[in-house]
Amino acid sequence: MKTALPIILLSLLLVCCVSNKKNTKNPKRNTGSKTAFIQKNTWQLISYNGASPEEKGFKIKAPKLIINQETSQIEGYGGCNSFSGQVIISGDNIQCRNIASTKRFCLNIPEGELFEMLNKPLVFYFTNTQLHLEDNDGNVLIFKLGED
Repeated sequence: MKTALPIILLSLLLVCCVSNKKNTKNPKRNTGSKTAFIQKNTWQLISYNGASPEEKGFKIKAPKLIINQETSQIEGYGGCNSFSGQVIISGDNIQCRNIASTKRFCLNIPEGELFEMLNKPLVFYFTNTQLHLEDNDGNVLIFKLGED
């Protein structure tokens, strides 16, 4: 089991997010300014489908993302492991590729679930100063501006 989990995790991370579909389930969202997204900022997870990171099982530290459109890079912390890869932003869509993570084993941290969501075709939008990432099934990750 200890060797299977890192292999499964790495397999999930190597999947590329490729989609040109737009999510139309939430037409009332406020797209706001994308300037904050384009700049290199740290985004800290505050909600995963309405649950706080702690309620979702992220007991060590809340996951975070750093998306740098200038260098087409994404990096972050998934709740147990650090990860990095490439990101392409086209309109409201995000495409991830070549995502890799460290292979630290943490028991009962739903990091694989988070990485699976990040590897799906995602649409991003802003409400106030919060970044929302939503998949085609209506699953939503909400991030606030965080500290490095």
